[in-house]
Formats: sequence, structure tokens, C-alpha cells
Amino acid sequence: MSQQGFSIVEVTIASALGLLVVLMATELLGVVAQSHRLQSAQADLDDNARVAARLLRRELRMAGYPGCHPGIRRNLLPAGGQPEVPALRATADSGQAPGTDALAIRRFRSLGMGTIVAGPATGPRISLEQPHSVPSGGMVMVVADSGARCVLFRHAGADVRALDRGPGPDTAPRNRVPSSGYLELKGRVEILVPERVVLAVGRAPQAGESGGLYRRRRSAGDRREWLVPGIDGLAARYGRDTDGDQRVDAYMPAIGIDDWRAVRAVSLQLTATHAASPRALAGAMSREDGGPAGDGRLYRALDIRVALRNPTP
Repeated sequence: MSQQGFSIVEVTIASALGLLVVLMATELLGVVAQSHRLQSAQADLDDNARVAARLLRRELRMAGYPGCHPGIRRNLLPAGGQPEVPALRATADSGQAPGTDALAIRRFRSLGMGTIVAGPATGPRISLEQPHSVPSGGMVMVVADSGARCVLFRHAGADVRALDRGPGPDTAPRNRVPSSGYLELKGRVEILVPERVVLAVGRAPQAGESGGLYRRRRSAGDRREWLVPGIDGLAARYGRDTDGDQRVDAYMPAIGIDDWRAVRAVSLQLTATHAASPRALAGAMSREDGGPAGDGRLYRALDIRVALRNPTP
């Protein structure tokens, strides 16, 4: 019985077809993998940009928060200082990335509620039901009657269950003694202290860490707190009131601001990228702002404009 096999031509054609199928499958897998990398990077970029914008807006809207209406505040500080002024200004921070801007925000923050005991406080001593965390010599504001009464002073004592708005040491008085007498305070009060927040963009200090948007808070020991990865740039222009009508007349860089109390708004441009999957692209691209980006990442420029809720009157 005769046997028949494949000819060399048939084997060659079959091998070529098989190789073609393998090459097409390999190319298809590469396209699918590239598409997955792009989708993942795009989602990461969108998340970073959205979260950073939300955090910046929230912090900027709190800039200048006075704790109570400045018109009714009893200010016992010897020089009549306003710790929340200016609400916003440019600053320099040791951790910020070269070519980026940093913002400094001043405001009051709440330590919570307390209850005055031993009757209404009509003198320098304000006795509280529970301990407070205000250090001796620290600025503090006590707000009563749902904001209808408030007083700003330096804690002149060391008692953790009482706040002292008296003058303190004779050699260096911490507070003025009001000629009309001390403002009477009673019942539930809110205790607030000055806060300073710095917002900036920085590079990762150590290998394996993600850089991005960070902040420093005085209340947190001014340590660098990473907020959002993948924020590569931050540029700021400040809306200034030039004619005193409480409206923005022009946006300008920090070098053009001679009085930070006249700033009414801020315009920010963020450059966002993705933190994971560094090489989402096979080749180089150009950023939306025209700058080079030859690292295989996606980049996006995001514009944010925020009006200050509590500008200096």
C-alpha cells in the first residue's frame, strides 16, 4: 500500500502561513497591551488632576478665614495684629520643584468647642470644662454666642483648663487691658488658633516615593504631607484689585504684586501626569503647554481660577 506525505512546497507554504498567524497575533497582543496602558494612564491622569483641583480649591476658599466677623472682634493684641492677613501670598519652599510656584495661605482653624464654667467670664481668666491645647503665649480666639461675640488674644497663662487674656508679664505684656472692661463670655464657645498652610509641587525625596502636590501645615509641625501624586507643575497668577472696588482688575505673577492684601483671586495652571505605568507611550510626545516630554508619559495642563471668599477688607 503506497503512502503519501506533504511536499516541500506544501510544508513551506504551511510554515509561512503559521508564522504569519503568529506574527499577527503577537502584533495584536502588543496593540491590546498598548491600549490597556493608555487607558490605565489616562484614568490615572484624570484622577490626579481632579483630586488636585478639588484640594486646591478647598484650601484656597479657606484662605483668610477670620473665625468671626472682623468688625465685631475684640483684638487684645498689643499691635492689633491680624494673623489671617494677608490671606494668600507667594512663598518659597525648600522642597518645591524648580520652575514651579508655591502658595502660602493664612487662616484660623478650629480646635473644637468648649464650655465655660464657674459662671460668666468677665475678667481675664476664661475657665473651661475640659483641657485645651493652646500653648502659653500662643494666639487664640474665643467665639461665643454663635459668632456674635469673639475676642483675640495671646494665652498669658499656663493652665490647660483656662485661657488667660490678661496682660501677662510686666516686662513684655502679651495683651492690652481693654479700657471698657473685658468682654463677657459664657456657655459654649469655639476655640480657634491661627494656621499657615503652604501648597507646592515637589519631587520625590527618596527612590520609590511619588512626588506631586504637597502641603506643609504649621499645626502638623511643618512637615511635608504628600497629597496627590502625578502633579508635575504649578504656576500661579494673582488677581489684584488696583482701584479699591473689591474686584479683580488684572492677573499678574508674584513679582507684580506690591500689596498682597489687594489680592482677590488666584489663577493656577497645573501640569498633571500619571504616577503608575511610567511609559504609557511607545515614543515621545509634547506637552499641551508646548514643553518637551520625552519620557513616554501623558501630560495635561489644567487651568483653575478661584476667588478668595475672605479677602482682606
